[in-house]
Amino acid sequence: MAVNPKDAGWPAPLKAQDDSAGDAIRQYTQDTERTGNGEAAAYERVVARVSGRNPRRYWIAAGASLTALLVASAVLLLVRTRAVDVLCARPASVSTAPVAGQPDRWAHPSPRSLVRLGPAPARLPAGWIDLGGEATALLSADAVASGRMQEQATEVALDSGRIELRVPPRAPGRTFSLTADSYRFTVVGTAFAVSLGPSSVELSVSEGLVAVSRDGGHQATVAAGETWSAVRPAPEPVAGVPKSRARMRASRSAKAMGAADASDCERLVRGGRMQEAIACFEGQAQEVGLAGERAQHELARLLRDRVDDPERALAAFEAQLSRFPHGLLRVETDLAIIDLLFRLGRHTEALVASELFLADHPEVEERGEIRLLRGDIYREVFGDLDRAEREYIGGAETRGRVADDSRFLRALCLEGLGREAEARRAYQSYLQQAGAAHLQEARRRINRLRP
Repeated sequence: MAVNPKDAGWPAPLKAQDDSAGDAIRQYTQDTERTGNGEAAAYERVVARVSGRNPRRYWIAAGASLTALLVASAVLLLVRTRAVDVLCARPASVSTAPVAGQPDRWAHPSPRSLVRLGPAPARLPAGWIDLGGEATALLSADAVASGRMQEQATEVALDSGRIELRVPPRAPGRTFSLTADSYRFTVVGTAFAVSLGPSSVELSVSEGLVAVSRDGGHQATVAAGETWSAVRPAPEPVAGVPKSRARMRASRSAKAMGAADASDCERLVRGGRMQEAIACFEGQAQEVGLAGERAQHELARLLRDRVDDPERALAAFEAQLSRFPHGLLRVETDLAIIDLLFRLGRHTEALVASELFLADHPEVEERGEIRLLRGDIYREVFGDLDRAEREYIGGAETRGRVADDSRFLRALCLEGLGREAEARRAYQSYLQQAGAAHLQEARRRINRLRP
């Protein structure tokens, strides 16, 4: 449809003036009247001539300006995002949960030293360290500690000071343990701290579970949010090794053999002359009868408790079984072998040995500890909650802390198996017993279960 110049609203003076604007308007009028269409193109030419600009160049320039603005905005946004990421970044292997009673130092860790562990003990430096992916540790300035890894077992020894650890979940067959004084703390995947002072050893757990043992005898199982402590015992006059329930029978048997007086080998031990003491016991172990059995047993204990060589200690205990299969120290030797197999990460062998032990000694007083140990292996190492739950039932039939831990861990297994009604009843039964060691954790877990 043609547009009449009068209807287009062009001012008459503008149309009549003798300049580029007048020429453009008059040309527009001629074009529209002649063609009857093309109003948009004609109008574009008019605007270009009036303003003195090329419309194509105008839009190209505008597009370029807009593109530059968008690119600059994107770069600014990327820079700000990267800055936020850097400020908020945390190592993926370090949990941000604070250690109980301690500030949240895991949230913004200092640079860490990488320490790769091997069979020989390696001194651990103070500060943040990465134990070759096995754990992340924070050692106090006064801490004296070492670490080593043998086959599937990682072991850290704390001689003094404080150490905090973050241990990622362990693959089947791999163990992580920490020793402080005569106590051993065994973990699978957890966060905890141990302090070793002149007169006490203290444990605080912020994630997971930590099993505490002493000379092969179970002491406690400590859950998240709980603490545990013990007074460090004074050195004993003979071998300098505290006794445990699992080894009381050995002491009674030794006395029955007339071993009240210290031998020459024991005097060497008291004097710290370990290699000479080993040679002394090896010589006495060649004797027959009770004297040879006792010397072989003391040799194995020395290698385990004072020299801290579990491989040689295991070999010495196994040699004792071979030479004295019906000796007076058979029960103590069996228990020591089971404990060492567990410490060395040979869990399948530990299960076999413990099963044979329970079959041979169904009424032995340590059966509860063995059931608890077997339950821990099935639950923590192999993830078999069904078998673990059955073992904990056996552990709950005894007394003391072993029974307490077994009842709590059985409820934990039932919860993990999805048997919530049974788990609720097990937790309720556990809470009704006097002096429950895991009271807070049991209450927290029962509140999470569906009614």
